[in-house]
Amino acid sequence: MPQLNLLVIDALLKAFGAPRLTELLRKLPLMEREVLVRLTVGGNEASKVMRDVLESFEKLSDGRLRVEVEEGDVEPGYPKPRAEIHGAMGGRLRFYGLIDGILLCPLLEAILYAGGALEPPGLETGSHHVVVYVVPGRPCLVTLRALIPLVPSNEGLRVDVVDAREFERMGGRLPSPYVPAVVVDGRLVRVGSVKSVEEAAELLG
Repeated sequence: MPQLNLLVIDALLKAFGAPRLTELLRKLPLMEREVLVRLTVGGNEASKVMRDVLESFEKLSDGRLRVEVEEGDVEPGYPKPRAEIHGAMGGRLRFYGLIDGILLCPLLEAILYAGGALEPPGLETGSHHVVVYVVPGRPCLVTLRALIPLVPSNEGLRVDVVDAREFERMGGRLPSPYVPAVVVDGRLVRVGSVKSVEEAAELLG
């Protein structure tokens, strides 16, 4: 990741009250367990960028993060690439499309939760399939940081994070003209930020 981009992203994250990427990257070698990320790629630019990003994380992890790259299909209607997070996430957290800018923060946090370097809150939710449509921006950052920590402790919870730009580029129709848009079990339940883990747990109770 170019140093200038990292500095700009860190400055934005700090302004938004989120941990900086440099802080999170230092935690990768501290993970208690190995985390596998299965990356399914296509021929699009988003696949190339995501592969480069995840493999750069892998190099900094001292062997705690393993990225497996394969070409193949993803679920109909979803953009490539698909990054499926294992470890404590159990493959129940997936990112589709290009996750970039300040949204690299919740992506890194997801890996750290999966590896035990961050402690999940332990709040219970119901069994749900959640789809969150996002673009790089503060409301989506806040929402992902509220939802992702719930996944490790709730085996019935699956969360798909979908890049709204790549989704629209492939002809998809968003459930709302605004993001973040949170769809639970096929029903649009929130347009706009989910502001805390507690609010997310209540939404998914």
